[in-house]
Amino acid sequence: MRIHEYNAPLSLRGFPRSLVLVQAHQGKKAAIYALLAFTACGLLHVAIGADPLVSALAVIAMALGMAPIIRFGAWNIGAILVFLVAFRHVGFPLFAKLSLAQALDTHLQQPLVAFAAVTAGVSAYFLVFMLVNNIKVGLPLLRPVTTPHLLRRLSYLAFLVGFVANLELAMRINLETGAWNISNAFLPCLHLALITAAASTLLRSDGHRIFDGWTLAILVVEVVFAFARNVREPILESILALVLTDVAFNKRFTKKQVATTIGAFFLFVLITPVILFIRHTRGDLAWGERITATAAAVVNWEEAESAFLEYQGKVALSSGFFMRYYDTPTSVFERLSHINDTDVLIAGADRNGKLGFEVIDRAIQYALPRLFVPDKPIDYSEGSWIYSEYEGVYHYGKFQTAPLIGVGYASFGWIGVFFFPLIFGSAIFLLIKKTVGFDILGNVWVIYTFISINNPFIEGGTWSYMAMILRQLPQDTIIMLFFAALIGTNRITLQKA
Repeated sequence: MRIHEYNAPLSLRGFPRSLVLVQAHQGKKAAIYALLAFTACGLLHVAIGADPLVSALAVIAMALGMAPIIRFGAWNIGAILVFLVAFRHVGFPLFAKLSLAQALDTHLQQPLVAFAAVTAGVSAYFLVFMLVNNIKVGLPLLRPVTTPHLLRRLSYLAFLVGFVANLELAMRINLETGAWNISNAFLPCLHLALITAAASTLLRSDGHRIFDGWTLAILVVEVVFAFARNVREPILESILALVLTDVAFNKRFTKKQVATTIGAFFLFVLITPVILFIRHTRGDLAWGERITATAAAVVNWEEAESAFLEYQGKVALSSGFFMRYYDTPTSVFERLSHINDTDVLIAGADRNGKLGFEVIDRAIQYALPRLFVPDKPIDYSEGSWIYSEYEGVYHYGKFQTAPLIGVGYASFGWIGVFFFPLIFGSAIFLLIKKTVGFDILGNVWVIYTFISINNPFIEGGTWSYMAMILRQLPQDTIIMLFFAALIGTNRITLQKA
């Protein structure tokens, strides 16, 4: 017997090569069809009056966003992240604006500049991913856990840690979500518990079912804690985690998985007014009362939505500034696309001047522990600060969306648009590649990492990226290695032949 390294990706060992090639072709074919759909939307926007150059830039950005999937297949989470950046900036608006019969470039201050900036930023994400994907960094630190009993053991352990962390955070009234404490590092462990429980169930049932009593119980706990904390992302992330686990362990995409993902996205759209209504008007309730209040608002969805829209309209009028890319200051679509945020940041920077290195300085302070920066800001986000510099009060509240491409322009103009994604993106991709790898097939660590970082990666600015680089990803790696050691899978790169 001798020890050697496998050359194949860890998650593909034991899979027939013909099956892998068929699945990779499946993902690439779906990506090509999607790109054709985006192109058709771009042409329809021109037909209803959009600037042809704006539509062309949007389609080019989506082509750059989908090129990694077409090249490497849909199993690569790095490729998926690049696609999601492009989709949230311009892909979603291509469909959403068309559904409202509005041209793509309407209700923006500098549409051509904004779409050009997004295209340049997405090209930087594309280039850095292609570069990192071809850099040899050795095998990932964590190897996949692929036996049902180890997955179930990992699920119990992760659930215990995640439950305690979520309970501690939920019980604090008037929670400052920008503050960082020890509980925050362990909140996503509930996602890991759900992922590993679902993976274990899939393996035990030979891929026929994803739910058992334990998996369902974890999902219920996830929803309850989301209600207690007045946040909506964990609900969508839980559904996405189940879909990705089904894909990763069944090694195929199905219509049911796609339908579930689309359904989860629409659920996210529908539940947004309810969660924000409770957050803004019932935020002082105790954690138990927040759960019942949120559940009641979900049951009476139309009433809660109407009350929230009325509240939001009053705040918008009093602030003197609000976004209306979708021709109304109360559209939930505003939160689901980022070309509008980028447009405001570009217009503000051109009008009031660039922010320069102060953005980097504040991002480093935010990412470092409070022990080193005791007076760092905790009660507002990077977006809140930048918007207050450019536009005054922003009606969404104190935690504003300021994506990296827009922040790059606000900091250094066109240089920042390209180099912010290039520099910060390369650090994120290298950390992911070395710790868990990019391949999602049969690998719960990769699914967990993707669920943990996808939201800050897609819509975060320099604060979020710096926190991922200096704090979140290193912490997650330590937690995963600790869990792996406890369940007996701490051997990471060598295997007997």
